[in-house]
Amino acid sequence: MIGIDLGDKHACYACLNEEGKFIEEGTLAMTPAGLRKHFAKIPQSRIAIEAGEQSRWIAKSLGAFGHKVIVANPKQVQLISANYSRNDSNDAKLLARLARVDASLLSPLQHRSEKKQTTLLSIRAGRNW
Repeated sequence: MIGIDLGDKHACYACLNEEGKFIEEGTLAMTPAGLRKHFAKIPQSRIAIEAGEQSRWIAKSLGAFGHKVIVANPKQVQLISANYSRNDSNDAKLLARLARVDASLLSPLQHRSEKKQTTLLSIRAGRNW
C-alpha cells in the first residue's frame, strides 16, 4: 500500500509492506515524468491520494500504470483534517495506513468524467457569481 500527499511541485510518498512496516519513503516531482519514474514499473499496488486540484490527472496516470487508486475525501476523514501533527510525510503515511486497513475509512470519491467536468465549468462560467 502506498500513500501520496500531493503538493503543487512535489509529493511525499510512503510505501507499506504486507506486515504494515514502512519500506520506502520519499518525494517526487509532480510531473508525468516524476510519476512514471516512481510508479510505472512497480508491482500493481493500492495507492491512496487526497482529493484536490491535481488529484484527477494523478489518479488517471497511476491507474494507467495498473494501480488501484483511492481518492480520499479529506473533509470526511477526521484523522487527516483534524490531525495536529500534519506534514507531508505524516499525511502520506496516514493515507497508506488507512488504505491498508480499510479503504472505506478514506471516504473515497470518484472524479467526474472529463465531459461532465467540462460541462459543469461551462455552466459556471455562464453565471455571474
